[in-house]
Amino acid sequence: MYVRMHRTTGAPVASFGCTYLIPFHVMAMKRSVISIVLLTLVVAGTYVGWRVMRAPAHAAEPSRRPPVTVSSATAKETSWPRGFDAVATLTATQHTEVAAEVPGIVNRIEFKSGQQVSKGDVLVQLDDETDRSRLRELASQLELDRLTLKRQRELADKKFISEAALDGARSALEQSSARVVQQKTLIAKKSVRAPFDGRVGIREIDLGTYLKAGAPIVELQTLDPVYADFSLPQQYIDDLKPGYTVRFTVDSFPGKTFTGRISAIAPGVKEATRNFDVRATLPNPELKLRPGMFGDIEVLQPGKRDALTVPDTAITYNPYGDSVFVIEKQGNGTSKTNLVAKRVFVQTGEHRGTLVEITKGISAGEKVVSAGQLKLHDGAPVRIDNQRALQQTLNPIIQHP
Repeated sequence: MYVRMHRTTGAPVASFGCTYLIPFHVMAMKRSVISIVLLTLVVAGTYVGWRVMRAPAHAAEPSRRPPVTVSSATAKETSWPRGFDAVATLTATQHTEVAAEVPGIVNRIEFKSGQQVSKGDVLVQLDDETDRSRLRELASQLELDRLTLKRQRELADKKFISEAALDGARSALEQSSARVVQQKTLIAKKSVRAPFDGRVGIREIDLGTYLKAGAPIVELQTLDPVYADFSLPQQYIDDLKPGYTVRFTVDSFPGKTFTGRISAIAPGVKEATRNFDVRATLPNPELKLRPGMFGDIEVLQPGKRDALTVPDTAITYNPYGDSVFVIEKQGNGTSKTNLVAKRVFVQTGEHRGTLVEITKGISAGEKVVSAGQLKLHDGAPVRIDNQRALQQTLNPIIQHP
């Protein structure tokens, strides 16, 4: 039997049409499915609510993370050398661009690029044939004027000529002599020589090149010794004196230091930077240091002072302040003692070697993390392993003989 559901009341009414005809047992089955779905949703909601209520209590339980393995070092008082640090640039003690004083055609090149030369060595010979011919002409005239003066003197002794004629012959001889000297000087300038000992660079000319007066030929520099130029703030101008020892290091030669002395201090302070210039002289017998290099220079003053130091690797540098992780013991006397890392902000001073001066923040004897900070946070448990810890020293640079 088929029934029709009333659109408004939902009551079954008899119908023989096809609109809204539903078997009675199908309608009962749908009601059962809906009841099951509703029951499932109620159970699921109850379970979820139970989990949500338990979540805060579960989250409040402390997580037991394994300790982070770190290296440690102890903050200690160190006998601290007095001095200053700066960045220095190397310059040659003598430097020039060798050029010809007079024009001419390059006849010979007497050097090779990069060669060591001595003062007075001929570097370039310009063509001087025309000048030598002119010199022979002037020398002949000089000889004639000398003979003329000799005859004029003989005649003057016999009162055959006037004193004015004798003076004219004497003047002609002097003019001829001057012209000969001038021509010899011109010929000498056709031989371009090294003005001082040094090493030449890459030549800028070739055979047959016509050189104008002042045209560059090659760069010449003296490399032993070299100058190290740097600047310091104005407050140090009275603390520095010529003769103080300096130590220079450069990335090109890791593990090597170059020692020299301050040779000059500028008398005034630059208005733009409020710094004053300092120049140190560094011996360079192996010619390892070259002009244009830059590196770290350390000026050492006489005497020392005590300073609280830690390894430079222990410092975490941030825009909002520098800090270290101090290792502290956590626990009581009856239980096993744990180690935790506590972040402490510090103020740093000067650097020496691999050590940094601490002026505020921690005390002598406190143990700090020297390696492994990237995995740490404030209060993190730690385990100390110093098997691979680096040796800390004021001067880690190896002195080579």
